[in-house]
Parts: sequence; structure tokens; C-alpha cells
Amino acid sequence: FTTPIIYKYTDETRGELYRNFEIRPEISATISDKVYPVAFTHLYFRRAASRQAITLGIGGNSYKALPPKVVSNKAKAQQELESARRNARSQGKQAWYGWLASQARLVAARQALQYATLNLQSARAGVATGIKTELDVLKGQQQHYGALRDLARARYESTLNHFRLKASIGQLMDEDLVSVDKWLVQAPEQ
Repeated sequence: FTTPIIYKYTDETRGELYRNFEIRPEISATISDKVYPVAFTHLYFRRAASRQAITLGIGGNSYKALPPKVVSNKAKAQQELESARRNARSQGKQAWYGWLASQARLVAARQALQYATLNLQSARAGVATGIKTELDVLKGQQQHYGALRDLARARYESTLNHFRLKASIGQLMDEDLVSVDKWLVQAPEQ
């Protein structure tokens, strides 16, 4: 019989794959226990076959084949391992993109605070010269305190996402959790 040298197939999770060309030694097989004909019952045969140990002779060496249940457990464990890898990869990506987004929000909050501070200063200067009213100063203060609140929220999210990212790659240490005190107690930016 003939077999193509290049064998291509598609796996649902890994995509298009090629099987390598292999030259294998002669194989022989022997069954350790007596196997009864299928004529008894199909159910009995399936039970007996699932407990059989098959000895394979490959190139002068002997190997014992595992029962189908052991092979299916191995396949199940491999699938669970691959699933865990995919979940870890997904969580790592989510943590990375969350951290990037929180950094962008932190930069935006700092810029908004600078703008609100300048607006408040100009409103106060305008009141001193008579160009603006006290209402403008109150609106400037409201905007300034809102920007401070947004900056504090952005710092909190950035810190939280930093720890999520470290945890997803397995680099979160006790020292990191102790250092959070320094980050949270830090004086707000003016």
C-alpha cells in the first residue's frame, strides 16, 4: 500500500498542521490473556478488551500498550492542560490591555487636572480684576475637585491593574503588596 510523504490535516485549535514523514521498524503484537470470540456478547467483549494489556514488539524491543481508559484519561488531561494554557494567555492579555488603558486614563486625568488648575487660577485672577464673577470661581473649583477625584480614581485603577498584571504572570510578591501603602498614601498632585 502507499502513503503520501506529506500529510496535511487541520486541527480545530492549532490550525493547519503537517505530519512528518517517519520510517518505522517492523511491529508485532501479542495479547497477554486469552481473548474469547465475539460470539458471546458484544458487551462482554468490550469489557474484556478494555482490560487487556497488549505487548508490542518494535525493532526487537517490547512495549506494553495501555488500556483505552488510561489513554482517554491522558487525552483528557492534555485537553485540560491546553485549556488552562489558553485561559492563562487570555488572562494575561486582559491584564496587559487593562494596564495600558489605565495608564492612558492616568495621563488624561493629570492633563485634566492641569487644565482645571489653570482655569481656577484664571477665574480667581478675573475676579480680582473685575472681569469674572464669583460664580466662575465656584465653577472652576468644582472642575478642579472633579479633576482631583478623577486623578485619584485613575491612580487607584492603575495600581490595581498593575497588581493584576503581575499576578497573571506569576510575579506578584509580598513586597509588592507592602509597597501599595506608599502608592496610596502619596500626596495628591496639585
